[in-house]
Formats: sequence, C-alpha cells, structure tokens
Amino acid sequence: MAHQFSELSEGQISCLRLVAQGMSSKEIARETGLSHNTVDTYIKRALPLVGASNRRDAARIIVDAEQSQKLGSPSGTVVLPFKSSTLAANAMDGRASGSTGRLFDLPKIGGEANDLAWIERHYAIIKVAAFGFSIILAITLVTAGILWVFE
Repeated sequence: MAHQFSELSEGQISCLRLVAQGMSSKEIARETGLSHNTVDTYIKRALPLVGASNRRDAARIIVDAEQSQKLGSPSGTVVLPFKSSTLAANAMDGRASGSTGRLFDLPKIGGEANDLAWIERHYAIIKVAAFGFSIILAITLVTAGILWVFE
C-alpha cells in the first residue's frame, strides 16, 4: 500500500512523533494542549494514510520516513496550529502545559474545558479553596487588628 504522507496534517505527524517517544494519548494531550480525544482522532485518522494497523506501527513508519528524508527532518518542538500561542507562552516562561508545582499556582478561571485527571481536578479545587480561606482569614485578622488599635 502506498503511503499518503502528504495528506497527513502537522498535528497528526506531531502526535505520531510523540507516540514514537512512548507517550500515551493523555500525555500527548498535556504536551500539546489538545484534548486526549482529539489526539486519538488524529492518530486514528493517520493509520490508513501511513498504512499501519496500530499507533505504534504508524509512529515507527513516520520516524523511519523522517529519518530517510521522505518527510524532511523532524522539528525539535511540536507545532500545532490550535494552541501554538499557549505552547509558545508556556515554553517562554519555562512551564509545560499545566501547573508549575508551586503551592499557589492557581488554575485559570474560565476558558476551555479542561481534561484534567480526577486527582488533578480535585487538587486544583482544594488549592482554590485554601487560597480563598487564606484571604478571608487575612482580611478578618487585619480588621480585628484595626478595631483593637482604635478601641
């Protein structure tokens, strides 16, 4: 079967490169800013185009093709049109897509739906609640201190 590499999108190629590095769909989703369902769709649609029966074979075919210069050399970064500004901003400030691990690195409010795992979602909720409680406690203590001074 002839390979139809020219019909592959950059997103499909990028996802297959990450599969070749041993990443799961959820890990690829976190890396690229896509949902894991989108990653799975990209990979599933790429399989017949590269003549592969599974994602591992497709990734191997893409890597082999790139190494033999059929597709050009792979780029060092994953470039997807959907989240390129987010990825670039995170790369500039040294963060991967997601949290930096700081205690009060609060999740963003609003925007797109997230695809966090259950534990990550609950950890984010607890961080927001703890931060809110800290602010209320600080305001209460400052108010009590001011009232005590002026009595």
